[in-house]
Amino acid sequence: MKEVGASVRGWVLVFYHEDFDVNLDLPRRDGVENDVENLRRVFRDRGFLVKAYKDLKFEIIKRVLNETARSQDLKDHDCLIVCLLSHGQDGGHLFANNVRFDEEELWRPFYEINAKLSLINQSYSSFRGEVLDEGVKTMVRIAGHSRGDTHDGHQRHEEEYHLPTHGNILIAHATYEGHVAWKSSHLGSYFIYTLCEVFEKHSGTLDLIKILTIVAQIIAFEFKSSNTDAVWDNKKQMPTIRSTLTRELYLTPKAKH
Repeated sequence: MKEVGASVRGWVLVFYHEDFDVNLDLPRRDGVENDVENLRRVFRDRGFLVKAYKDLKFEIIKRVLNETARSQDLKDHDCLIVCLLSHGQDGGHLFANNVRFDEEELWRPFYEINAKLSLINQSYSSFRGEVLDEGVKTMVRIAGHSRGDTHDGHQRHEEEYHLPTHGNILIAHATYEGHVAWKSSHLGSYFIYTLCEVFEKHSGTLDLIKILTIVAQIIAFEFKSSNTDAVWDNKKQMPTIRSTLTRELYLTPKAKH
């Protein structure tokens, strides 16, 4: 995954599932290729290296995540983005090609890496517990006018912080837990389609939280399903956002030379 050159802002890992093991008895996800192409276009234009993985078994997904978390290249990146496009169930469960798994497995490998982390996926989340957080010491890259590395014309320096283990993680879900996330065979997921549209219009001036809020607003107010079956017709969708970001995160387009 090594990418040479200062123009790489970070990596985007897209795990997408169209077909599943017959034993899972899950429907095919037609249109998911449209989601992948939309994500690939939007994030490449913003300086990311996009890696797409189709219909992987859970063991392979874990291997990719663990190898990524161990990479020394992450310390030079602005953030990491992980996208999971698949079916989901209540209780924070997602489906790989062969099994159901807990969605926390997507970001567990990154709790203690020396990097800022952003995740976007398409299922549900529900966490409870009484675990004490010991935190993690990390070098955080700060934009400003001090001496340091330069990226897109902005000088940066590093400062050490003792951060919560779960700090600087952003999780966006296409829909509220237990509810349907709608898609079209020719547009793909309405969440991903809308996300990419809003990115292309506003990422030059708005931070990621504001962008996701606009996405939620558009889907909540402007979207409703259309189906010949009355049971599935005229239904709504509500995306959700969970954030422990400690700073505003901007994913601006690459400067054109």
